[in-house]
This record gives sequence, C-alpha cells and structure tokens, in this order.
Amino acid sequence: MSRCRWASFFLLLLALGTLPGTADVGPVEGRLFPALGGNYREERELPVVAELKTRSSNSISVEVRVSAPPAASSAVARVELTPGTRRRIPLLSPVPPYGRVDAEFESEGITDSLSTELKVVGPDDLAILVLAPEEAFSYLSGYQKLLESPASNAPEIRLSRPPSAEVLPERWPSYSSQDIVVVKDLPFLGLGEGAQRALVDWARAGGVLVLVSSQSAELTGTPFAEVAPLPGGGIRVRAGGVPMLHGNLRGGSRVLVEHDGLPLLVGRAEGAGRVLQITAPISRPELLGPAVTEKVWGEVVAQWRGNGWRHAAYNEVVLLQNPPEIPVPNPAVLAWFLVGYAVLVGPVNYGLLRRKDRMLLSFVTVPAIALLFAVGAFSGNLMSRSGDIVVRDVGIAHVTSGDSFAVVESTSVFFSPRARIYELSFGRDTFGRASRASYVDPGPAYKAMLQGDGSVIWSEFPMAMWSMVRFRTSRLLPLQGPLSFRVSPDGRKLEVDNRTGLRLTRCRIFSPAGVTGEFSLGPGSSSLELEPAEHHGAPAHQMVVNEGSEDEDQLVRCLGSLWGPDTLPKRPVLAGWTADFPAPVDIAGIKPQHHSMHLVTVEAP
Repeated sequence: MSRCRWASFFLLLLALGTLPGTADVGPVEGRLFPALGGNYREERELPVVAELKTRSSNSISVEVRVSAPPAASSAVARVELTPGTRRRIPLLSPVPPYGRVDAEFESEGITDSLSTELKVVGPDDLAILVLAPEEAFSYLSGYQKLLESPASNAPEIRLSRPPSAEVLPERWPSYSSQDIVVVKDLPFLGLGEGAQRALVDWARAGGVLVLVSSQSAELTGTPFAEVAPLPGGGIRVRAGGVPMLHGNLRGGSRVLVEHDGLPLLVGRAEGAGRVLQITAPISRPELLGPAVTEKVWGEVVAQWRGNGWRHAAYNEVVLLQNPPEIPVPNPAVLAWFLVGYAVLVGPVNYGLLRRKDRMLLSFVTVPAIALLFAVGAFSGNLMSRSGDIVVRDVGIAHVTSGDSFAVVESTSVFFSPRARIYELSFGRDTFGRASRASYVDPGPAYKAMLQGDGSVIWSEFPMAMWSMVRFRTSRLLPLQGPLSFRVSPDGRKLEVDNRTGLRLTRCRIFSPAGVTGEFSLGPGSSSLELEPAEHHGAPAHQMVVNEGSEDEDQLVRCLGSLWGPDTLPKRPVLAGWTADFPAPVDIAGIKPQHHSMHLVTVEAP
C-alpha cells in the first residue's frame, strides 16, 4: 500500500507541474497594469504595460497576449528576455466590456495567466489625469458641484494617476479617455519628450492640458514651452509667500483668473483643444485659499465644457449604412426570380415529365433546376458587386486658421470581394476601432501589435467573401501648410491663403453677419466677393446641397452641434467639402480603391 501511495503522490505532482497558468513553475515572472491608472472609457484607446522578468538562467523568448473577454481581438507582443533584467512592454488592450483584462505569458511551452480589474468612466463624468507628485491635487475629487447640470445625471470627477512617468504612452490617442490632464513639477516627474509631445498633440486633438508652473525655467526647452500661454518670465512672491509666475503672454492667450493683480489662470486655444496655465503652485487649496482655488478649477471646467469640438455629436451618428459596394437587393428582381423558379419547377417541369411519363425523373430535374438557379443567382450577384478591394471613408475635420494640421473624425468601411486574411496598419497619429453590432458582440478577431514607431498593426484580420467591416478613426492629420482667411465686417468679402494642398468645394462662410452663398477654394491665395445665401432656415443645414446623401446630412448635423443648429458662430467659420484626405488605414501589399468625403470646418483665430 505504501508503494501505491508514493506512486500516486508522484503522479499527482507530475500532473500539477504540467497545468497551464501555474505561476510557480513558469519561466516568466510577470504583472499587468494600466499605463494611466485604473480608469478607462469605452470606445477609447486603453494602454497597458506588461512587466516581465525571467526566472531562467538563460535568455528566453516570450509571447505576451492581452485580451478582454468577450472581445475576440487581442494585443500581442513578442520579446526576448535576458537573465536578471526586467522589461516593461507597452500594449494596446482591447476595451473590456466588463472591466476585466486578462494577460497570458507563454514561453517554453508553459503559459502563465493573470487578470486585472479596471473601472469604467461614464460619458458624463470628468476624467482627470494627474501628473504630479503623490497626493497633489487630491482635493479635486471633492469638486463635484462644478459638474452639476440639468443635462447630466450625477456626474463624478474621476482622478487617475499613472504608476510611473516612465510608462506614459507616446501616442496621443492613448490619452483619448481623459478630459483634462494636469502637469506639475515637470523636472521632478522625469516626463520623457515623447510623452510630452503626445500630450501636446492630444490637446490639439481636443483635450484640455493644464500646466501648473511657478518657476520661470520649468518649461524652457520642452515641447510644452511651444504651446504654453506664458512660457517664461519672472517670479513675484505674493502675500503669504506664494510665488507667482508673470511675464508676456503668447499671442492669442487670455487671462481667465487674476489674483492680487497678476494672472493666475491663463489660456489659449491650440488646435481643437485648450492649453491652460496656472501660475501658482496650487497643489493644495490652503496655499491660495479654498475660494480662489475653487474659482480657478471652475474656470478650467468651463473651458472644458466650452470646447464645442470635444462635445460634438459625431459619436451619435451612424454613417455608411448603404455603401455602393454592397447594393441593397431589388425586391422586384427577387420577386420575378422566385416566380420564374416556381413556374419552371412546377407547371413546366411537371407538365413535360407527365407528358413523357417520366415522373420519377423529378428527383433529378428539381435539384438540377435548383442548382441552375443558385448558379445564376451567384453569377448575377457577382456581376453586380465590385471586384476591387475598397476603402471608403466619410467624416468631419476641424482646422484652426493658421495651423498646419487637421483633427479628423472618420467612419470607414473596408470591403473585401474575396475571403482573405489581411494586415491593417494605422499610423502613430491615428486611433482606429472596429465597430461592433452590439455591446456583447465579440467583433472581428485580430491581433493588435504596437510598433516601435508608435504605429499599430492589426494582423491576421479575417474577411469573408463580399464582406465589409466598419471602423471609426480619429486622426491628427498634418497638412502641407496653414489655411488662413479674413472676412470683412459686412460678410461680403473674403481673403484667403490656402497652403494646405486641399481643394474645397461647396464652401460657405458662417459668421454673426449671416451665411454666404457657395464658392470653391483651390490651393493658393485668392480674394472673393461673397453673396448671401439664397435660402433661409437652420444655418448649418444650408450646407446640404445633395439631397440624396444621407451621410452628408448626418455630418451637417454634427456641424450644427458645434455652435447650435439654429444659431450662428461667434467667430467666422469657413466650411466646405473635400475628397483629398488620404485613407486612414494601410493594407499590407495592397493598394485599394479609396473614396473619401469630409466636411472641413476652418475657424478664424
């Protein structure tokens, strides 16, 4: 009996040693954590970090897989680990429907697994990322009353702190889940230049970047100095020993809050977003007093709420429902097709076989006729559809007069005429997310791989024959140059310098003076005499010229949401259509047909 017991015990140990996910025997010690803290938003990029260390005395190869059930996609990275070293691997996780992200580390045939839980941020909540010494600005979570609004349902302020500045992403889309980012004590943080530039681009794409600096040289030589409203100056110590930065404001900057005769909060527009600067170290409310501190952050929240582009209704529209690559079946053709099939199988087939007294042949003729009609239907469908790989995208773009970039929100469809596995690539300034049919729909199964240059590859992307996948993209698109324009006070004359390389058609000027008639703009400088619009009604809806375009009508509704569908903007806005934007996605080894149409809005400075 003792020998049997020892044999059973040995076999049990052997079996336990081969179970996957047992961290005690795996060659890799790993952990997974979110790069920006434990909060995330749906339909936004989710950067995570896998920290790995080998237990082996030899170099090993490890495959990291991050998933978020029930989503079918996953993030994948393959790395080499050397003994005694610890590596941090950045990945872009699928957005978890239920807040759980799973990770697997596979090496030498053994798989270790673990999970981490995240908290979702609601659509009405204010997400603030704090990049500052520990415990600074913790009081912000108590300013719930700043968010009170009849249109909001008990919103919350959700603070996030990254575990380390070293793991901050260097892609601006990775910050798209945040509404406000607060940066203080930049030299202490050790924030890399790549992360700083990503935050600047994030602000240009619609975010609110708050720089808290009371030292004259704190921002000098950094990417933040290129956009700060007050990049440098002297220091004045006010009552209570509080140092305040003062100096010359950058062009286009405004003083939003003053304290003791000096600017305390200054701000300026940067692209589609805002850059704000607090000139005193208000990491604790006691430094300037609760009343002054609350006034400052109340104005910060007001600047966030006043950003029309950030709160445009683009995410609520559904575009490209009926692209021409997938034509809607004609009911009349289907009806005649079924009538012909019924007549041929019924009276014709039955009559001929009965006349020849060969009724048993119906077991052969009926399947043959069905096969003939199936082949005919397949051939007709094949001839009616496109045989080319097509990428079609429509959307809305924002350009600030004088800037050399556009903030572009697009809906795209990728049509494949044949069954194939593709590899899709998105640039470092592009955030792509595949649309899902429902909340629990797993979506397409692919592997997302973050590249060293910041681009993202969707590998092993499956497509069925005559299938179409819809996805949305957010881009910060560089232009050949700026577009600047000036409208006369009476709204009748336009001077424009278009160096963007874009050709704009069906343009109109929206200004407090009214809405102009249509005109076109090509590259170069021009001076135009403008006529008032020929018809009245909701100002934004005068952009609709093609009555048959449902997508254009939806985009115009987004335009109206920027300043109100029945009102006019406070500053002149030039709006027109362009087909010159490049495709938001590249397909490895294939140059697809590309069709594009975007509504471009250019806001006067």
